[in-house]
Amino acid sequence: QAAFAHGQVYVALSRCKSFEGIVLISRIGTSSIRTDSRVKDFSEEAEKNAPDKGQLQQEKAAYQQNLLLELFGFKSLKRAINHLNRVLLEHESKLLPGAVEQFKALAGLAEAQLFPVGQKFRRQLQGLFAQGGLPEDNEAVQERIRKASAWFAEKVRDELEPAAKNITIVTDNRLIRKTALEALEKLQLELFAKHACFTTALDGFKAHAYLRAKALAELDFQAARHQAPPPEKETIRPQDLEHPELYARLEQWRKAEADKQDVALYMVLPTRTLLELARNLPLNNAQLKKIHGIGKGRIREYGAELVGIIGKYCSEKEIPTDTLPLAIQEKAAKKPKPDTKKISFELFQSGKTIQEIAEERGFVQSTIEGHLAHYIEQGELSAADVLPAEDVEKIKQFLAEHPEAALSEVRSHFDDAYSYGEVKMVRAEVVKWEVGSGKAEG
Repeated sequence: QAAFAHGQVYVALSRCKSFEGIVLISRIGTSSIRTDSRVKDFSEEAEKNAPDKGQLQQEKAAYQQNLLLELFGFKSLKRAINHLNRVLLEHESKLLPGAVEQFKALAGLAEAQLFPVGQKFRRQLQGLFAQGGLPEDNEAVQERIRKASAWFAEKVRDELEPAAKNITIVTDNRLIRKTALEALEKLQLELFAKHACFTTALDGFKAHAYLRAKALAELDFQAARHQAPPPEKETIRPQDLEHPELYARLEQWRKAEADKQDVALYMVLPTRTLLELARNLPLNNAQLKKIHGIGKGRIREYGAELVGIIGKYCSEKEIPTDTLPLAIQEKAAKKPKPDTKKISFELFQSGKTIQEIAEERGFVQSTIEGHLAHYIEQGELSAADVLPAEDVEKIKQFLAEHPEAALSEVRSHFDDAYSYGEVKMVRAEVVKWEVGSGKAEG
């Protein structure tokens, strides 16, 4: 008989729709019927302090005010935006370009227009609430609500909802795609619910109508999604592609190749690589190497087919291949680098001094002297063209007497009167003479 506590008996009996048919196997003892003093005290206290009509009216007004502040507040929408932002930034490297930019456009619109206007209107409402009474019965409040609801409903319907639908999630990673799409759907649901609630308030605010619209929003959102026609395949492709038809052909080729090998699509080529192929139009193996995700192995396996698909597309569309980005890069790479020594030599020949050439080219003087030493050794310039003849002769004489002397020894002999470059130029002329003499003897 003492197997159950009083609360358990109460719960069990409370689930019965009636006591008809219940048979007790033993009499309920008087000791089993008890009154909890805490429950009794609470009931008595509640009866003594029952709210009067004034208090009920005051609480009702406060409740309606909170609902209105909630309607024109965007806390849940901000949470949805921040969540999607975190997901996109965390996986940005795995997503095709576009989603982050599209999201930033939506977030920027909300931050610049929706949220500030909502905050300002909430302050106006709080000023009107000071008049007292129920917001539902205050015509001044209702007039402001009708006008504000029209503005917010239009802003959400015409700008924010389309912007959210415009966000395209494209990635080969199924888990990331699922996470990002769930975050995006949550954002779209919040916008849908806000629009539904603002629409309900177009004819004035009614608490029960607002609560009903809010409660039904998720059901209506899911119903609308199921009723909408399935998106065409093109809708999952990156937007703003200059060559969408080529991208479609590459997708078809990848699917056929994946089916043939019985592997996942990304194992043939990642979607990011398809995008780069469609944007850059590589037409040979050297250009294919510049595409992210294509190495020697994939070039060996798929290079000919990819170049064939892209080449055929360019021919059909009469695209001038020499103007394509990768072709231009190839030309630039093949362009020989300018001969820096020759530039210095030509500037000297034009009448500029070594100091002027160094300043113009951003080099130190010794570098320019080294450039000119090269042409002195080649016989296209004389040391006397650069230095005073008497200085040239002094250095030459020392070098003749000390042919193995290092540049530092030559400078030391003349108490550092000449720079390394000046000594180097004179030595270049000596070397030229020695080589010439050797040839003559030969």
